[in-house]
Amino acid sequence: MLKIQTPYLSSIIIPNLIMNELKILTEYPDRAITILQKTLRAEILRMEQGKIQIEQKLKKFEQKYQTSSSEFITSWTAENLEGKDLEYIEWSGEYQCLENIKQDLQILLSLQNISQNVSI
Repeated sequence: MLKIQTPYLSSIIIPNLIMNELKILTEYPDRAITILQKTLRAEILRMEQGKIQIEQKLKKFEQKYQTSSSEFITSWTAENLEGKDLEYIEWSGEYQCLENIKQDLQILLSLQNISQNVSI
């Protein structure tokens, strides 16, 4: 294990894994932790709701064209769709948004407040 540290960010490097630690300096640490936890929970909830809405939109495309969104992204072109460019842009855009939300959710759900031993 290797530890790299700067004033506000330190990294712990374990083989095949790098974890960063972000330090926030404040005069009100307990209150700041509470605020950050509430904010993160609210953002996670907002993202989970957005994820559900996007999944519903993708399901309509998947049912209409009898293919998964991942198969669509790798194999289809606008010419394969009834709505051509507009429908292709909408489907691929929704798919990319879903992938971004999944990745962001994974990051937010992995955050931990080590000093308090509390998961956010």
